[in-house]
Amino acid sequence: AGRGVQELARFGFVEQAQAAVEYFLAHKNFGDHWGRLIDRPVAEDFELDGNTHILNGIAETWRASGRDKELGTRYMDACREVFDWMESCMDSCPVGDLIPCQSELAGNPCGDGVVYAIYPNYGAVIAMRNFAALAQTCELFEDAEHLHGLAFRLMDGILSALVSRGEEGRTRTPAGVWLNG
Repeated sequence: AGRGVQELARFGFVEQAQAAVEYFLAHKNFGDHWGRLIDRPVAEDFELDGNTHILNGIAETWRASGRDKELGTRYMDACREVFDWMESCMDSCPVGDLIPCQSELAGNPCGDGVVYAIYPNYGAVIAMRNFAALAQTCELFEDAEHLHGLAFRLMDGILSALVSRGEEGRTRTPAGVWLNG
């Protein structure tokens, strides 16, 4: 859904993108973030990549709306708890500063547990950077600084845990190749 909103905004369908964003903001059905199926009152599982696409769709909608400070501030206020959730996941990650995933793109479509995968974690880095830019433009300097630092921390976690070290690592995958889960 978030990816579709990005395209709506990019192709100039700003009113439709804004309507979808309003729906997203009113339906965080996993508490402080979105569940896998956004139209359910309570989600049973979540997709990190789905959350990152929604966040990036919101940021793209803000850009397409003329980078309005009031709108950006409202979007930041509504999404701050999603980034707080991401940070709490990073704080408790047993393998470094990563965010857990439950999704097909993480290689875990039906599993009961979580994995730590490159695609959704990198999407989170992009969302953090997009919202850091939004916050900076809207003069929410503490948010901008915090999100910039969080993106840097997550990228460091990705490079530390999800890039093969080759023979000296835990895999036979050649050194420098990104690992998924």
